[in-house]
Amino acid sequence: MYRNFICYRGGSSAGIFFAEDIYKRAKENEDIIGKTYYSPINEDGGENRNFINDPKKYICDVKNFIMLLTKDFLEDFIVNDKPNEESITRIEIDEALKNENIRFIPVMWPDFSWKGETNGRNNKSIITELWGEEASNRITGSLPIIQFIIQYKKQVIEQIIAELDSSNSIKEIDPMKFDGTFRLESTPTVMPKTVFCGREEILEDIKNKFESGERLIFLQGIGGIGKTEIAKQYAKRNRDKYDTIIYATYNNSIVELISSQTYFKIEPQFPRHVLTDGTQEDDISYFNRKLKLLRNITNERTLIIIDNFDVMNDEHFKDILDANYKLLITTRCDYSRYYATIKIEPLDSIEQLKNVFLENYQGYMVDADDERLEELIELVNRHTYTIELIAQHMENSGQTIDEMIDVLKNEGIVSLNEEIRSASDGSSVAYENLVKMFKVFNLNSEEQKVLQLLSLMPLSGVNAKDLRNWLGPQALHVIKNLENRSWVISEYNGIALHPIIREVVRFKLPIKDIEAEAFLAAFNETIKEEKTWHYPIDVKNYYADIALEIIKTFNKINEHTLRLYLNTELLCSFSIKPPKAVELIADLYNYFCTLEGGKTFMCGYCAFQAGWTYLFNLHLPDAFNNAKEWLLIGYNILKDVKLETENHFAVYGHLLTHLARAYLMSYEDSEDIEKLNKAREYAELAVINAEAHFDANSNFYSRLAVAYMQLADVCIVSNEFEKALTLVNDAYNIVYLLFGAKDPDALNVSSRKSNILYNLGRYKEALDIGRENIESYTSFYGELNYLRFEQLMIVLKCYIKLGDVEQAKIIKEDAIRIGSQLLSEDSKPFKELMEL
Repeated sequence: MYRNFICYRGGSSAGIFFAEDIYKRAKENEDIIGKTYYSPINEDGGENRNFINDPKKYICDVKNFIMLLTKDFLEDFIVNDKPNEESITRIEIDEALKNENIRFIPVMWPDFSWKGETNGRNNKSIITELWGEEASNRITGSLPIIQFIIQYKKQVIEQIIAELDSSNSIKEIDPMKFDGTFRLESTPTVMPKTVFCGREEILEDIKNKFESGERLIFLQGIGGIGKTEIAKQYAKRNRDKYDTIIYATYNNSIVELISSQTYFKIEPQFPRHVLTDGTQEDDISYFNRKLKLLRNITNERTLIIIDNFDVMNDEHFKDILDANYKLLITTRCDYSRYYATIKIEPLDSIEQLKNVFLENYQGYMVDADDERLEELIELVNRHTYTIELIAQHMENSGQTIDEMIDVLKNEGIVSLNEEIRSASDGSSVAYENLVKMFKVFNLNSEEQKVLQLLSLMPLSGVNAKDLRNWLGPQALHVIKNLENRSWVISEYNGIALHPIIREVVRFKLPIKDIEAEAFLAAFNETIKEEKTWHYPIDVKNYYADIALEIIKTFNKINEHTLRLYLNTELLCSFSIKPPKAVELIADLYNYFCTLEGGKTFMCGYCAFQAGWTYLFNLHLPDAFNNAKEWLLIGYNILKDVKLETENHFAVYGHLLTHLARAYLMSYEDSEDIEKLNKAREYAELAVINAEAHFDANSNFYSRLAVAYMQLADVCIVSNEFEKALTLVNDAYNIVYLLFGAKDPDALNVSSRKSNILYNLGRYKEALDIGRENIESYTSFYGELNYLRFEQLMIVLKCYIKLGDVEQAKIIKEDAIRIGSQLLSEDSKPFKELMEL
């Protein structure tokens, strides 16, 4: 009866709307699909049910069983500690499990995981208790585990629909455990356009080349000729040949691309190493290590699509070739002398080109046998994308073919039968014609403004929610209209301009910084320090990519772009793109020195920020010396500047704490007592500054806690543990008052306290706090976090001191498992662990 089935049991109508979207999309895709949902509320506050009476009748023929999993999905499975025999969801799963050919497709909400708990019980344990181990593995171990993320709703739905199209064979696998077994996650599917005409021989050529042993194929041609759509179409049609498909848009370098957690996401997490000197490994080292892992965990059933690889000189391109995965790369450059290349030319068949026009034209003024349709197609050099744009423009404007031909000729487009050159789009006839045709499309002022702002964005796309915040509430309506006319496309990260359209818009509608003031103000709100400090690493990367793309257009620091540069530098400095951060802060320092004469607060701030960035990213070349030099420059400026606002005193105090930290690190390396004295001097100055200017009513009250903690660090190194404990307790009281116990800053203070208590011999107290900290770090940052590892070490040493050998053994195994992923084998912390 039904080939596919959606099952949802949740606490709000949001899940029902999502399930309905899947249902409608599947129906559009001509998939036979059934549904049953339950939610205790709907928009009217009443009960919302959609049940089909007998599960045995509608489950019997199902091939794919889609389970939308929220935190309360399992809630009614067990009532009063006993399995609930009347649970509707359970009855359906009972029936589904009877059919060994049914494949489970779990779709997880952010609030649900198999490792989480419902009614105090582990979610996977509930499944096992109800149906047994084998069934539990079948349900929780099925591929793929699709993660629902609200801003990528469209892409998530497309991924689900793609799974319905794929093979129905059941793949029994062990649930993913963190034991060194890594997996490369497929990119949520970027679906090709529904209109796809011709190119069958190219798709067959790609298929044959890969099957004959080729592992790298370039699709080469001018912009807008159809390379990306061909690559996407190949991926869709040949999905059953691959276990993993990656779709990545090339931006700056192969190193950034492979290192990215956006496109090349490893599960479980594959972090950068902490090295012997305590610093984090640099970009190239991490790239090489991750690439080595990718070679080991991929094979010929892995397809990697790299779109818009429009360069000839990426020095690390050859590094990605020595592997068994298959590479399909779209480019405007000619690689045919070196690698297998399929040149994408205009479609030969005039009938296919007419079909492209008619599939994109729903008007009444053009028929397939219209004599002048062929002339119109030849007039634009058979360029596929231009034909799409013209067809949709004519539909919306009501223009006839005669009128369109006359307009084009009036604009100087008379290139009948002229050959399209396969060069860069800047000199190609396709690009030149689109530039000439730009005003033919009669874009209104709102559409032009939106296109201007979208031209600032990366080709990888920006999610719709962000665009609404930055461009204004009406922008999404305008974008939808533009998307319907092929000016805008949907990519993995969201909405983007077609590359050739972005070039044309930048040429025809160049935007000045003063014209983008409202946009820049809204964007700066998103990437200001107070927000970006708390963003997860992948979100920081996403916004940093957008910010750096915008800076390529607004490449001068002035009154309109200053805040953008300051915020972007801060964002990049958080271990995202630190080389770019130090480049930006140096530009900012020179800007203020030239503008203000060198001895001003902003000059001192920029010097401090440069020092902070180097100190936070010690893997940068000569980072420590650069950090110390910049911090001293900042100190020599700010100590003589008249500080007037709380923000001024907060920056000055922050500078003092980092100078203290830098000298403390120098002492630990050299054991030079003068450096320890300097560290104490700056730490005490930071406390004096904070106590004088920040009380409980201040917006910067937390800076007093920071000052106490830095002085505590000096006391720890000086073996003044009682004084350190007093300072840490004072710091904790401030942080707890401001943020509560469940906050990263409170956790930071608590971690210091466990270390101090251990050194004071108060092992039981240190153990209790350390264990709690481990749980909190796992909740905040996951298992693979160096601060969590440090707490594991404290707990391990406490168990040893308390003589609990069995618990010490368990914790040491856990620490080795985590440490082997985080640390290089010759690092001090790892050596210390192995010696315990």
